[in-house]
Amino acid sequence: DDYVSTDIYHILYETALHFEADIVFCGFFKETKNKKFVASDEVEDITCFSKNKIRAFMLDMIASAPAIKKERKYYMSVWHAIYRRSLIERCNGHFMSERDVASQDLSFQLDVIRSSQKIVYIPDNLYYYCLNNSSLTATFNPLKFYKFKYLYKLLSNKFAGDQEIEERLMRFFIGYTRTQIHHLTVSNYSNKKKHLLDIVNDQIWNEIRIAYPISKILSIHQKIMYCLVLGKHTNTLFLFSKVINLIRKIRS
Repeated sequence: DDYVSTDIYHILYETALHFEADIVFCGFFKETKNKKFVASDEVEDITCFSKNKIRAFMLDMIASAPAIKKERKYYMSVWHAIYRRSLIERCNGHFMSERDVASQDLSFQLDVIRSSQKIVYIPDNLYYYCLNNSSLTATFNPLKFYKFKYLYKLLSNKFAGDQEIEERLMRFFIGYTRTQIHHLTVSNYSNKKKHLLDIVNDQIWNEIRIAYPISKILSIHQKIMYCLVLGKHTNTLFLFSKVINLIRKIRS
């Protein structure tokens, strides 16, 4: 149900030719809950990432550094980009099955981006991302937490020894766990408390809490949720998440 500008691929392709780029991203409009479209602001001008800047681009697509409040600088989705075919073939870029991971795009992006020589991001908003409001309440999937966990472990093993990437991956996993909890509290899922208990009791937190201490989280509400997860305070966590969802609903 998304749609694009009629000239999106002409513009992206001409940009790729002009800059001899391996990947070209464009800006996008994202639909809000009140049916309005908000333009992305990830870049203000045409931005080129050559080989010495590609790593920083890749890191900021996984998650921001701990000292930055915004969760990530660049949206990880593939739908607002085109890719050089030979690049995908050379790095064996492919999408993992949705049966295994919750985010197919991230693993693909990391493979192709780190193998690319030049990436260009244009500010033109050419893609329209539509929101499916029914998905949060009617189609909540309790397996999603485990799929994010599997993806996190897979990527952590792939980049083992690279402390900076591992730290970003931890923030990625913490953020998506928080989102999963928020979705859980507004869903029609019948075993909410049981699933929340399973999340906080998962062994993954034993390793993350050491490498990513609470002090690294800047946002107050995110810090509180992380404390509640690590402390396994499920009742308070459930109530706090409901309050955050209510505040967001009022503000929107």
